[in-house]
Amino acid sequence: MENISIIIPVYKIKEQYLRRCIDSLINQTLQNLEIILVEDGSPDESGKICDEYADYDNRIKVIHQSNKGVSAARNKGIKVATGKWITFVDADDWVDLDTCEMALRRAQKLKTDILVFGVYVNHKDKVIEHPFYDEDIDYFDTELKQDIELRTMLTKNDGFKYNKGFLYSGCTWAKLINREFLINSKVFFDENLVRGEDLIFYLNLFEKSQNISYYNKCFYHYWINQDSATKQYCEETASNIAAAIDKQLTFIKKYNKPQIYYDIFYTSTVSYISDCLICNYFHKNNHKKLAVRLKELRSMLRQEPYYIAIKRVDPKNLQKVKARNLFYYKYNLLYLLWLDWKIYDMKHKK
Repeated sequence: MENISIIIPVYKIKEQYLRRCIDSLINQTLQNLEIILVEDGSPDESGKICDEYADYDNRIKVIHQSNKGVSAARNKGIKVATGKWITFVDADDWVDLDTCEMALRRAQKLKTDILVFGVYVNHKDKVIEHPFYDEDIDYFDTELKQDIELRTMLTKNDGFKYNKGFLYSGCTWAKLINREFLINSKVFFDENLVRGEDLIFYLNLFEKSQNISYYNKCFYHYWINQDSATKQYCEETASNIAAAIDKQLTFIKKYNKPQIYYDIFYTSTVSYISDCLICNYFHKNNHKKLAVRLKELRSMLRQEPYYIAIKRVDPKNLQKVKARNLFYYKYNLLYLLWLDWKIYDMKHKK
């Protein structure tokens, strides 16, 4: 069978997670693999663990580089990959042992550019099966292609074909990509983005593809990691998210997309404001006075792209909590927003 290159960025991963990930790859039923571990200047023992596995299994290629971020690590992996197919795995996740064999058989049969497959969402106390559609799809027509593009920006909307999921279709993993198509597309991860780089990558890659397929099997195990960088305190969260949102708007304008893309863009932008609250303004590690934090939040909401989204979003497209938050944003009731947030947080901690 044709070979697959598996690209795994490695940075500050707990040893048990990293070993779990690599073990799930070296024990695949498909042996014809190239496993590319891009150790991105990790300050822990991750690099040594990668080298240990490379000494054990000659299919493993380890690249050590100074810390350049996950996008640079994935791009490096793409550039050195020699497989007919490419897939991405995050170092704290893992895959079923027949993932590569089953996905490859399906992709070869359909002669696809991109094969998307399902995911298991693993919490500490439960596992949730997460398909992206209800059944196998051999070929995405224009309507389905639009659907999967829109779902890279937002997880749910009444206009979507499939509304049961809660993961973006633009997550890096759970896809098998024809390497020749990927290289010819000239689509790479934007190394200037700190957040949302995967969504922008797949928006552009889906757009370039004439042959997207879906395999209604769950193979990939996504680990809900409470230590994830997306939940850590970051003072630059608003600007980091704004940069990714701006790339979405650039994509919409470049390809002259219809109004529904703008509607989803406004909805996703307002939804992203909650990330700014979680990772900055209302984070426990933000020790600024509340008045200062609310002033900074107010300033952010008056800037693009947030300001226009707040004005134009349809509240019916937002989740209940985020629709209530929208009311606070619109009428500058940020102290009430903070009180509501604290009450909500206390209830859910119980």
